[in-house]
Amino acid sequence: MTTWVELCCGGAAVSLRLVGGPAVVPPVPYMGGKRQYAGAILGAVGLHAGAGADRVVLCDAGPWGRAWAALVETGGPARVAAYLRAWHERGEQGAALFERIRAEGQDEQSEYGWTAQFLALQCGSAKGVPVRAEPGVNGPWRTSGYAHVAKGARLRGFVERLRPDLLAQRVERLGGAAWPARTIVYRGDARDLDPDAVGATHVYIDPPYVGTTGYEAQMDRDAVLMLARRWASSGAVVAVSEGEPLPIDGWHAVDVSALGAKGHARTFTKSRQEWITVNRCGAMAFDPPRSQLALPL
Repeated sequence: MTTWVELCCGGAAVSLRLVGGPAVVPPVPYMGGKRQYAGAILGAVGLHAGAGADRVVLCDAGPWGRAWAALVETGGPARVAAYLRAWHERGEQGAALFERIRAEGQDEQSEYGWTAQFLALQCGSAKGVPVRAEPGVNGPWRTSGYAHVAKGARLRGFVERLRPDLLAQRVERLGGAAWPARTIVYRGDARDLDPDAVGATHVYIDPPYVGTTGYEAQMDRDAVLMLARRWASSGAVVAVSEGEPLPIDGWHAVDVSALGAKGHARTFTKSRQEWITVNRCGAMAFDPPRSQLALPL
């Protein structure tokens, strides 16, 4: 029985690849999102796209945790998409819609309306910077501003980043994910989950990277290493993302940014490297080039 856990899940690209296959992807861009690495990350823990799971636990302390609680429900994506389509029918899009949502504050009347707001703001967020929801009744949204399309880009055919009709389509595709009946969304700090109580077989951790924009639950390197060891001690296969190999004795690391879809080596600058550090090298479902593998750390 496979129990899959994704901690600091954000857009949950890896979980979506597991339960929905390559066609089901996060509906909005997100800084640090793992869409292009999802297949390689699954391979690093011995799984593959569309394999599914008997149980899934998603954990995120920020807005994504609340959004996933609505989106994993049966019919949830369609209900969220209905709000987006209503905005489209009123002719709302782009910066005007972005600013209207931000000015009105959070919709506390409906979880689906709130999720539609969050996804619209995240979709339009400049550089994909995470959107944050301040506490309080109709609390404000904190954003990095709207990602305006430059005049030159418009002349080359680029359109508004925030198109609620197109976003609705992407959200509806989430309905193709085969979330198991035993799917749990934990809207809290990953450090508060008890690994022994969860009984995970596979764990993926995508913490804030050192020296980058953090997520809602801040964790320094020591906290990340402690978290990884705790889940490994419970018997799970554990993989952790970072921009460099993590210093955990006996663990192994692979540069997944250097692997193509079929495991062929690719060339990236160090600033774009994406490393997976995993506690069991034998779990890897692909054979990475020796130049991209660090054994052991």
